[in-house]
Amino acid sequence: MRKGQRTLPEDRLTAEEEIKDPMVLEFLGLKDEYSESALEDALIHRLEQFLLELGKDFAFIARQKRLRVGDEWYRVDLMFFIVAYAASSSSI
Repeated sequence: MRKGQRTLPEDRLTAEEEIKDPMVLEFLGLKDEYSESALEDALIHRLEQFLLELGKDFAFIARQKRLRVGDEWYRVDLMFFIVAYAASSSSI
């Protein structure tokens, strides 16, 4: 598709075509049906364990953090901070 070109009805993808590869989330231990917040909580728990294994230079700052860029507000799902990078860049 080129810029400015209109999509035709036959060019549109179905939901099944959009989601070609299903995610395997069995490692989270969730039931067959779960809410978005249950998924987020399970991912955060696993992510916390992972970050603790990485060491002291990584920090998990927030989830669902609101940030403003110009006049627009955005919500960041997960925010991380690399402490070693911040320390080295502050001396510049």
